[in-house]
Amino acid sequence: MSFTSKLKALDSNYEDARKEFGDSTGGFDPVPSGNYVVHQVKAEIAESKSSDALLVKMKMKILEGDCEGRMVFNNMSISSERGPEFIHKWLNVMGKKVAKLSTGLEKALEEISADEESSYAVSVKTNADNGMSNVYFNRALDDDAASTSTEETGGHDYDLDSMSLRKLKKLIKDEELDVNADDHEDIEDLRDAIDEALNESSEAAGDPEPADEPDEDEKPAARRGKKEEPKEEEDEDENLDALKDLFDAFGIRVNEDDGMSEIKKALKKVTFKRKDLEGSEIKLLEDCGLGDKIK
Repeated sequence: MSFTSKLKALDSNYEDARKEFGDSTGGFDPVPSGNYVVHQVKAEIAESKSSDALLVKMKMKILEGDCEGRMVFNNMSISSERGPEFIHKWLNVMGKKVAKLSTGLEKALEEISADEESSYAVSVKTNADNGMSNVYFNRALDDDAASTSTEETGGHDYDLDSMSLRKLKKLIKDEELDVNADDHEDIEDLRDAIDEALNESSEAAGDPEPADEPDEDEKPAARRGKKEEPKEEEDEDENLDALKDLFDAFGIRVNEDDGMSEIKKALKKVTFKRKDLEGSEIKLLEDCGLGDKIK
C-alpha cells in the first residue's frame, strides 16, 4: 500500500482532530515557581538521551490551588557526583528505605508509583527562559494535612510545612521562641513544637495597647523631615538570607552562621548554569559580587 493510500485512511480521524483542536499546537505553560501539594507520583529509572547517565524520571499531579490537576515533570540524576545523596534524601521523604540501589531502587519506585493516596509538600523552581522545572520534595503529608489554613494553625500565619530546617531555625530566633531545634529527632517534630510555641505566643500577646505618641525629638529622622541614612547592613542581611535560600534550593550546604565572606570562600569551586536561574537570582548573585559564578 502506498503512502498516499495509508494517509487517505487517516483522513477521517484527522478531520475530526482539526475540528476539535483548531489552531492548538499542543503546547502548555509551565507550572510557575512556588510551593505546591502533589500526589500520584509516578517514577521510573531511565537513561539520559544525551549520555548513558541514569535518571529517575518522575511526574506528579498538583492536588490543590490555582494549578490543581496540572502535571509536573522532574528528572533526578543518579549518576552525577551528588546523585546518590539526592536520591537517598528523596527516598527518605517518600518513606522508602533502600540498602542498595542495584537491588532495591526499582522496587521502591514501583511502590511509590502504585501509591495513589499519599501527598507531598514540594517546591517547584521553573526557569523562565526555557520552561524547565526542578522539583524539590520537602516532606510527606498526612491525609488530613494537605492544606492548612491560618485558623487551623492557631493565631499565626506561618506556612511551616514549606519551610526548610534553616528557615525554621531563623523563625525560632526571630520570634524568640522557647524551642531548641537540636532537641527534636526530625523536622516534622520540630514543626509541631514551633507551631505550639507560636500559638502560645499569640494567645499570651492578646490585643496590645496602643503606644504613646513619641515626643518630637524622639521621632525617627524620616518623620521629622530628615533623610534617613541607607541601611547597608540590613540590605546585606537580606541578600545573605536570599543567597542561603538559593543555595538551599540547589542543595549547596552552608553553615547557619556563615557571613558573606565565608560564603564566598565556600563557593570557590561552585558554578551556576544561567539557564537554571531566574532573572532575580542572577541579579542577586551579581549584586553580591558572585556574577563570575554564573556560566
